This record gives sequence, C-alpha cells and structure tokens, in this order.
Amino acid sequence: MLLIVLVLSTSCVVGCASQTRASAYDVLSAMIAAAPSAIPAGDVYVLSNDVASGTLMPTNASDSPLWRVADNSLLSAAFGREGEVKNSKISELSQEIVDSGAMFFSTASQPCELMVFRCISRSDTDLVAELLLHRLDTLRRQYRDTEQQSIVENARIVVLGKYVILAVASNVEDAIEAAKSIAK
Repeated sequence: MLLIVLVLSTSCVVGCASQTRASAYDVLSAMIAAAPSAIPAGDVYVLSNDVASGTLMPTNASDSPLWRVADNSLLSAAFGREGEVKNSKISELSQEIVDSGAMFFSTASQPCELMVFRCISRSDTDLVAELLLHRLDTLRRQYRDTEQQSIVENARIVVLGKYVILAVASNVEDAIEAAKSIAK
C-alpha cells in the first residue's frame, strides 16, 4: 500500500511540475527545418526580450549570425507605425504582452514569412493575432495579381495556446505541423 501511495505521489508531482516552454526561436527553427525546400534565403530576427532574458545568447561575432535583434524600425516596417493598426501598436510586442518572438523574412523575391510570438497570457493572443492579420493583409495587397498571389492567399495565422503563428510559405501545412509539435 505504501508503494502505491509513493508511486501516485511521485506521478502527481512530476505531472504538476512546470514544463519548460519552447522559445519562439525554437518553434520558428522547427518550422524552417520542416519545410526546407519551401523556405528561400532569408533572415531571422528575434525580439530584444529573448536576448535580455537570456533565452538566446548572442552569436560569436566571427560566425555568421543565426539571428538578429528586431529593432523598432524593422517592427514598424513590418507592422505599421503606432496608430496605423486599429487597437494595436508596435509597443504591444513589449514584454508586457509577448515574452518571446522570432520572425523569418525572405530576402528572395518569393513571399515567405514565418513569425512566432509567445504571449504572456492566453488573453493577449487576440492582440497579437490582430497585428499579424494586419501584416497578412498588407502582403495580400502587395502580391495581388502576381504569380506569387496563391502563396499569400494560402497563408495562415494560428493560435496554439499562448503562441501566435503566421506562416506565409509555399508549404504552410508542414510548417504549422512542426510548430504544433514543439509549441506545447
């Protein structure tokens, strides 16, 4: 009887222990790895929150960087300036709402953007999803009546718990499935 109580207590403690959450960069990396042929050349950016919190460490200056820190000018170019988005502004990607964020932007002429934001609270995902919807609308206008229009039209914004994901790529499904497997 004592053995059964000990086993049940141990399983309860292990099951209730806080699990390490994947960073947005980890989820983004899995998305890129899942669909390598669909991902053209590009650059990865992380929010300064990840660097400040120690989630990501700066890369060695002699190596080519795996990521760059997204500054306010990049965020403004991607999402618009404050006041341009109804009920949203760039500051909503602050540490008060988002604790981890990573973005991939294609440097090729093919539209390909992957973005992952891990929100502090599940209630904050709507604000971030609205910001990503604004970005997707901008891309749809930009690629309207071009050969790449179908890629942008098939893009998806997905909320997985506290993670909000934008996937614009020729193989969106593989990227989303990879995100689902790691964003738990």
